[in-house]
Amino acid sequence: MKRVKVRYNDPINYKNIEFIYKKIRKGIRNKRKLVEFDNFYTANISHIYYLLLTKSYVCGNYNVFKIYEPKERIIMSQDIGNKIVNHFVAYFYLMPILELSMIDANVATRKGMGTRYGLNKLKKYLNEYKNDEFYILKCDIKGYFYNIDHEVLKNMLRKKIYDLDILNLVFNIIDSTQSGLPIGNMSSQILAIYYLSDLDHYIKEHLHIKGYVRYMDDIILMERSKDYLQLCLYVMELQLSRLKLKLNNKTTIFKGNNGINFLGYRFIFRNNKLLVLISSKNRRKILLKYKLYKKGLISYQSIISYNGFIGYSINKYCVL
Repeated sequence: MKRVKVRYNDPINYKNIEFIYKKIRKGIRNKRKLVEFDNFYTANISHIYYLLLTKSYVCGNYNVFKIYEPKERIIMSQDIGNKIVNHFVAYFYLMPILELSMIDANVATRKGMGTRYGLNKLKKYLNEYKNDEFYILKCDIKGYFYNIDHEVLKNMLRKKIYDLDILNLVFNIIDSTQSGLPIGNMSSQILAIYYLSDLDHYIKEHLHIKGYVRYMDDIILMERSKDYLQLCLYVMELQLSRLKLKLNNKTTIFKGNNGINFLGYRFIFRNNKLLVLISSKNRRKILLKYKLYKKGLISYQSIISYNGFIGYSINKYCVL
């Protein structure tokens, strides 16, 4: 596949920087920081423009903290200025260049091909296999974000990005941590879905797996032959070792007719019909959130995403 010719200077202008700020502004919870940034809005936007134009940007320090939903993770956040640059790099450089390398089975952090697209894709495959005995290989990678190798990733990017100034800027962000990619950065999300792109192509084009879906490092393969899936697992472990990655102990092969959990939903068969339920873990979480909301302990914004969970299930094909 040919490399996309995106030039470093092309997107650098005030309009694009302001566009990115407006995109990220809604997600910034610290209102004090927003007020401080807006008080010197023109100066701050001009400073970011100057750093990008003169190629003098250096990735700033991170604020490190833990979150516990959906699981315990270390999050690394930056101030507004660095966040703008990070989203700018993701939106104007990484996404246009790397998107063409990705297959449609890769269903995370992509416009029109995100969570809902992945759920519908899995539904389609399960319906195709439901009349036969079939098996599912469900893989999960050990500490995925934390174990992405910088040099392996850089070598992959060199094959796609021809502009050295873009490479230097992206490498600056990658090397802002000693290892892995910081969870919380937009650029990290794009780089993380790209890091396994070669594996996606290998599974589809060499292993010829039709029923394949990947959401970040949550990987699903479907086949009628359990033995073939065991072979696929062995080959995938070899491919992942080249990326300095390993599968964790959640990786397993099981009968597909028994159902599967994916992205917070439970896919099950009843009377040869596929039903999609909110998983019991997420059901408990949603009920707790709604109780806290009714007591006035959390805002409506905190439960909006759960409305989407319920709406998808009820409006599509689920009996709750």
